[in-house]
Amino acid sequence: MHLSRRSFVAALALTGACSKAPRKIVVGSKNTTEQALFGEIIALHLERRLGRPVERRLNLPGTQLAHDTIVGGGIDLYVEYSGAAYAVIKREEPAKDPAIALERLKQEYSRAFLCEWLDPLGVDAAYIVVATKQTAEDSKLVKISDAAEDKTGFKFASSIEFQERSDGLPALSGYRIRWKGPPRAFENERLYRLFQDGQVDLIGVNQTDGRLEKVNHVVLQDDKGVFRPQVASIVVRQDALKDEPLLKKSLAELTGKFNNGQMRDWNYKVDVIRRPVTDVAREFIKLNS
Repeated sequence: MHLSRRSFVAALALTGACSKAPRKIVVGSKNTTEQALFGEIIALHLERRLGRPVERRLNLPGTQLAHDTIVGGGIDLYVEYSGAAYAVIKREEPAKDPAIALERLKQEYSRAFLCEWLDPLGVDAAYIVVATKQTAEDSKLVKISDAAEDKTGFKFASSIEFQERSDGLPALSGYRIRWKGPPRAFENERLYRLFQDGQVDLIGVNQTDGRLEKVNHVVLQDDKGVFRPQVASIVVRQDALKDEPLLKKSLAELTGKFNNGQMRDWNYKVDVIRRPVTDVAREFIKLNS
């Protein structure tokens, strides 16, 4: 039987569509231990679900660059924090109701950036102020406001990000705490060493920091609510979801599968015990297989 020209062209188009290679999925992350863990866990999970290798572009330096990379198509997805999105990308205060704040992120990312902000993973890496146990006992500190009422002041240090971000040290300044010397910023390893040695009284860090696992500390209540929630969610390009039908369902399987205590433990294993990120990520895959 002879095919007409139109039928022949249609047959060629169908053959081409059937033989089209699946989209290469690129998973990104920012340059922190927690972000690398999220990125590697997601990549391993997708490789199991999609049945093919996934490319990794981990350790992108900072929120703005990670955002620019996904919008520009350099990565297909990564984990972002709600507070970081408001502070760095939107540059505005979120709604006081966390549910409303998240819904607005979903709407704006879909409209302005052609990305979907998926449901939370279960981690809130919000900033906290931590006192040494001795400092908390001597100065009777329970709330951050208690520190503001102390007329002798405190030696304060933080992570570099805490000092640079508008929702970190500038937010804390609303308490008007007296400082013994200007607040200083350090890489986490040195920061916790100074804290443990008693060279600083208070530190500003994320509540999922792994090094919190092994230091005697008291988390001071943020009674004025100056620190935003940092709810972790996967952000994914809309065209990736369209090109790979299994992608959204696979990513949705990770919704609510994490928690702060678990994340602190994994961060500790990488930062302190020095276990490879890939090994720790495989623990999650094994537990959730």
